[in-house]
Amino acid sequence: IDESAPADTTLLTYANSLNIATLSGTTPTMSAGQIVLPAQNELSNSEAYHWETTPRFTPDGHKILYIEFSSDSYPPYNRHGALYSVQVSGSGAHITLGTPQLLVTTPAHFMELGAWLNSHILTFYADGSLYAFDIQNNGYKQLINTNFYTHIVAFNFRNQTNVGEIELSFVACG
Repeated sequence: IDESAPADTTLLTYANSLNIATLSGTTPTMSAGQIVLPAQNELSNSEAYHWETTPRFTPDGHKILYIEFSSDSYPPYNRHGALYSVQVSGSGAHITLGTPQLLVTTPAHFMELGAWLNSHILTFYADGSLYAFDIQNNGYKQLINTNFYTHIVAFNFRNQTNVGEIELSFVACG
């Protein structure tokens, strides 16, 4: 039994590939999909197997960020996670994808991307806490320790009059 992730998430199934396609036209038609990460077939070593989760487009639509994780093949089945980005250019049937770029690795047992705070700060959950990650400088900051699984679904961000102060309200479910 995998005890390295929150109990309510261990039975979830995750993708082992990542594809992109577009819908366009007055009668939406799906373009031929492009492979970001190819599917992994049966591997003899489960540690070599990687799963992808919670892909998110940047607010400008020019990048996709996603979490990739793997798990040890022996108890306590520790997970290893990484955050990647892929450049996206073009539109419609003429989308071009860049090579996935590693942004950061983490020893977190469970990590999941959340909502965008603004054009360059993405929230994420990891091991009982909510964080903000700045894709411009690869820095992150803990927002709150919840001690349980939480997913941010919406933000209300307001600048304050005092220099350096902000007010941040969020809706989370757990």
